[in-house]
Amino acid sequence: MGAAVEVHGGKRTVMAYRQIAAPQGMGCAGLGCPAGGTGCGCAGMGLFESGTDFTQWGWPEWGIVIVGGYMVLSTVFTTRRAVGRVKAFPSNVRAGVKRGRKRLGKRIAGE
Repeated sequence: MGAAVEVHGGKRTVMAYRQIAAPQGMGCAGLGCPAGGTGCGCAGMGLFESGTDFTQWGWPEWGIVIVGGYMVLSTVFTTRRAVGRVKAFPSNVRAGVKRGRKRLGKRIAGE
């Protein structure tokens, strides 16, 4: 517990605060182990233990990368298709109204 002294208009105010330590070793390689997963006695999941050195990745790491890439590409293409439909919506509505008027005109005329 620490204390900070502030001065406001000639009055001294003491504010207490706690120092909050950030958790250590919360990266991919250590998965929560304080020593980063090396020699500390705690075992991670075994994924991405070599960090970003992709030459040492095995099939589980590459599988995760491939599935992640598929998810990103799928999101991009789905978004592109959705944007196209949203852009086309006003013209589709106008065309539908026009068709509806034609049909209604034919019914009224008795055709």
